[in-house]
Amino acid sequence: MQASNLSKLLGVNASYATFNREERNYAALLYHLLMRSDKALEAFLTLFGQPEPTNVNDIEIYVEYAHARDLWFEVKKLKDQRAINELYLRTIVTLLSYRMDVGADVDMDMDVASLLIRHLPIESSSSPIETMVSRLDDGTFILEFNKLFDKSKNASSQWIQMPGRWSRTMLDKLRYESPELWRRAVHLKWAFNAKADMVIHTGENSALCVEMKFESPESNYTAHWLDTPEAREDKANRHVMGQLRLQQIILRGLLGYTTSFALISKPDASKRGAKAKRRRTGDSDRSQGDQTIKIEHRSWKQVFEALVNADGSLIGGSRGRFVSALIKTASQD
Repeated sequence: MQASNLSKLLGVNASYATFNREERNYAALLYHLLMRSDKALEAFLTLFGQPEPTNVNDIEIYVEYAHARDLWFEVKKLKDQRAINELYLRTIVTLLSYRMDVGADVDMDMDVASLLIRHLPIESSSSPIETMVSRLDDGTFILEFNKLFDKSKNASSQWIQMPGRWSRTMLDKLRYESPELWRRAVHLKWAFNAKADMVIHTGENSALCVEMKFESPESNYTAHWLDTPEAREDKANRHVMGQLRLQQIILRGLLGYTTSFALISKPDASKRGAKAKRRRTGDSDRSQGDQTIKIEHRSWKQVFEALVNADGSLIGGSRGRFVSALIKTASQD
């Protein structure tokens, strides 16, 4: 038998552009079209209910948005290791001291420093946070602080670690003393690791967060109160949060942006998979806890039609046929 390639073996001879299912590819295509044309960008913002931009040149578009993570590493440009660690320590304590799921600039309602210091090998004082800051020249203290959140052998004795590095077994003792602190730490860990498909900074303090799905439903983040094989099967042991709900916490609660939320998918994407919880037809509200997320939902067909109608040159030029083929594939309902 003569060797052959997969396309011939399966009898599929069409261009890959006619059956591509990778949502990140369509996210890249959308990014390209929005960056290429101001008219397309304005049409996209209008489609999702955004006000007309005062100056389109001030709009910033990001894919795989990791603002929180990159802010953390930007601080290292200070070069002063102790000053950096102090910023990191104070930031972690502050972020755990209020409910990010309510929003930024809210009152701190938990004395996190007092909770943490009781589980560190140092004597407390009238000012626990200042006591911890005074020990930042001691690598043993830094290691023990990090080990509250990261039980792995990778815990650092040099740097206060980014929340995204925290392990799933973090706060193993404190989670019983303060379940709310554990929940906040889980949110913070997720927030430093999550990356929105696209975020558009529409103004100095405003943003549009866009999640994109091709055929899959919105995914969830899950943490387990008890992390054993048996406990992981118990639904009552799980803390679950949807992607867009987490992005609300990141953009509003952590970064302080006034944010709108959008979803691009096939019209029936939410019906696919056993975990789909609701229908997405037109606009929808997501309620979890005491917060509601208004989500503007549009299909890929609606999005690409709006862009091409605004600027027909998007499907012209040397790549026009290829772009048109991808748009046609994405637009098939």
